[in-house]
Amino acid sequence: MSETEKLHSDLLDQISDLKAKVAQKTLIESALSAYQEKLNLFHANTSEGISYLQLDPPLPIDLPPLEFAEKYIKCAKITEANRAFAKMYGFEHEDDVIGKTLLDFWIGDIEQLKEYLLPWVTNNFTLKNQLSKEKNKYGEVIYFINNTVGIIKDGLMFGLWGTQNDVTEQVLAQEKLKESENLYKNLFYANPIPMWVYDRTTLKFLEVNDAAINNYGYSKDDFLNLTLKDVINFESSKLTSHSFKSVLQKHKKKDKTIIDVEVSSHKIVFEGYEAELLLANDVTEKIFFNNAIQSLLKETNDIAYDFLNAFVKELSYLLKVKYIFVGKVIEDSSRKIRTIAIAVDGFTGNNFEYSLKDTPCEMVVGKAPCIYENDVQSIFPNDHLLVEFGIRSYVGIPLFASNGKPIGLMVAMDDKPMKNLTMTKLFLSIFASRASSELERIGIDEALRESEERLKLALTASKQGLYDLDLSSGIAKIDSTYSQMFYNNPNRKSETNEEWINRIHPEDRELVLNAYNDYVNKISENYKVEARHKNAFGEWIWILSMGKIVEYDSSGKQKRLVGTYLDITDRKLQEAKIQEYLNTLENKNAELERFSYTVSHDLKSPVITIKGFLGMLLDDAKSGNIDRLVSDIERISKAADKMQSLLEDLLLLSRLGKIVNPSAKFSTKELLKETLDLLQGQITPKNVKIIIDENLPDMEADRTRIGEVFQNLIENGIKYLGDQQNPIIEIGFSTKNKQHTYYVKDNGIGIQKEYFEKIFGLFDKLDPNTEGNGIGLAFVKRVIELHGGKIWVHSDGPGKGSVFYFTINPKMQRSAN
Repeated sequence: MSETEKLHSDLLDQISDLKAKVAQKTLIESALSAYQEKLNLFHANTSEGISYLQLDPPLPIDLPPLEFAEKYIKCAKITEANRAFAKMYGFEHEDDVIGKTLLDFWIGDIEQLKEYLLPWVTNNFTLKNQLSKEKNKYGEVIYFINNTVGIIKDGLMFGLWGTQNDVTEQVLAQEKLKESENLYKNLFYANPIPMWVYDRTTLKFLEVNDAAINNYGYSKDDFLNLTLKDVINFESSKLTSHSFKSVLQKHKKKDKTIIDVEVSSHKIVFEGYEAELLLANDVTEKIFFNNAIQSLLKETNDIAYDFLNAFVKELSYLLKVKYIFVGKVIEDSSRKIRTIAIAVDGFTGNNFEYSLKDTPCEMVVGKAPCIYENDVQSIFPNDHLLVEFGIRSYVGIPLFASNGKPIGLMVAMDDKPMKNLTMTKLFLSIFASRASSELERIGIDEALRESEERLKLALTASKQGLYDLDLSSGIAKIDSTYSQMFYNNPNRKSETNEEWINRIHPEDRELVLNAYNDYVNKISENYKVEARHKNAFGEWIWILSMGKIVEYDSSGKQKRLVGTYLDITDRKLQEAKIQEYLNTLENKNAELERFSYTVSHDLKSPVITIKGFLGMLLDDAKSGNIDRLVSDIERISKAADKMQSLLEDLLLLSRLGKIVNPSAKFSTKELLKETLDLLQGQITPKNVKIIIDENLPDMEADRTRIGEVFQNLIENGIKYLGDQQNPIIEIGFSTKNKQHTYYVKDNGIGIQKEYFEKIFGLFDKLDPNTEGNGIGLAFVKRVIELHGGKIWVHSDGPGKGSVFYFTINPKMQRSAN
């Protein structure tokens, strides 16, 4: 083979080899591309933070660890990171962290960071699940679990791949738990209540606090060698379970003293033991106090002398104090005390009187509590009673009246130092206000009894009922007058709010409740209201109710309202009569004014006429003019007739309102027949048709006046028929709710609505050309009102006729002379 051919063959082989390498490289690049795509997808979707820190320049891995760590901190920068990594530090995008160094996120100085990196350097540049404390872009503390691997080649480190998970919440929770555990331990050891932990299986003590050691008298080593059975007094307490929930037990101290203990506990795990944490609160003194209080309350549920005697006896017995007494300042001498109740060794003693001068009581009355623990005689050597009774210890509490005035004192004395000195003072102080109240009660009891008798007599004489309302329960105590008034039962003692409300007239109920609520809510200053109530016989009577808050509870809330009920029905009726009389008087005055005007106007006219024609009459008589003379006389006569008519109306007006005949039952139809007979002279000429309801009921009234009512109404109908060709007047009635309404109906000229009220006034005439002076309907209205009724008119307008309606009420009939 020639050289050329060989060269050509070698070239072909190289080209073939090159093609093969190119093909292999293409496959590798394709695989790498696919791997890179998967890696990028993983980076983008994983919740782990992924980053690559590149070293520039690369560092020799054989450098000393601290030197390597220091140079690593200076030359390592983030060149790659995923978005999860960036968000862990508070950034929105991965590009925001590119170029950052370790110091950008480290909390502390560079020396601390070097110390943190040493385990990584010494562990072949690999970290597994190492915790780091760092900061985000806002300076907030964050915690990470880190895993890293270094990229090493030819003895040089080029960079570091790392992953991290945010464990801030877990770390903070653990820190809080640790703090809680420390707090728990502090609370356990420093708690003033005895506490211990014991094994629930063996009942052996595992731990105790200082309070348990101090209260029970055992040392800590003593406790840890005991079991719960050594402490609980099984003669009075039984161990029924290993867990106690707020129960009372009897415990034994090291000195064998038995104490009352309130126990509460819960299960815990302590140093691997299934244990119980127990609190043992010594309530011996509390129980004694509660029992003593209950005993005192039970034995002292009386008042005044009975309360005070029972109180000193019981307290002397409970506290084992030789002398306890309650003394009252003698009113005629504020320098002396008289004992009201005294106990000696738990038994009632004889009361006595003594001077305050040079005694410990002088330091108490009107001042403040005093305690002398021992040898009180040496402090008050001139007090002969201390010597006589052999007194060594003394406790005194001042008593004051509700107005602040000193009224006495309570004293406990013993012939030895008191064992329960503090408790004695406490009991005396607790009952001081009650004792003060009872002393006041004694002081005013007689006066109160006398006042109550006077009040009872006054209430009985004035027909007033007394009530005492408990505002919380809504139940009122009532006296015999009250219960007789509304229940016809003088022995009834109480009434509920519901009974009270239901008894009030529906129209007055809102008024009463508003007055009551305004008073109790302090909107008004007093409770005083007049309203109608239903009495024991179902009658509505007027009651004046008054009340006042007299007691408040300890929180200042209103507790009791005391007041009276006074029957004011007679007064109300009198007021109604007076008001009606006043209204009548006003109407009469108005009528008289109008009448005076009419009289002054109308009487003046005929007088002037008469006077004028008398002169003419004289002239005509002198001249002999007979015709003129006769004409003058006729004019004078007509003027005199007019004056007579006016005077008769005046007389009639003066009689308006007087019922001259007693009420009696009569036939309405019979009365109408008589009335129509009187009016035939007016009915027949005008051919008026009169229609009377055959079923008209009988009436009970003043027959004469009712006849005048019908006469005036029928005359009025005839007078105002107008040009009606077929005049009709109809008389009938209707009934509603047992009330009869009578009517007189005509088909005459009618009345405009604006005149419906005016026509009933004196001298008001719609047609001045008609006969009469306009007092007929006013007279009718007065008669109807005096019969307790009312009258009104209705018309559909001019030309449509009129209907006059009226009612009467015989029970309300009265005379208005």
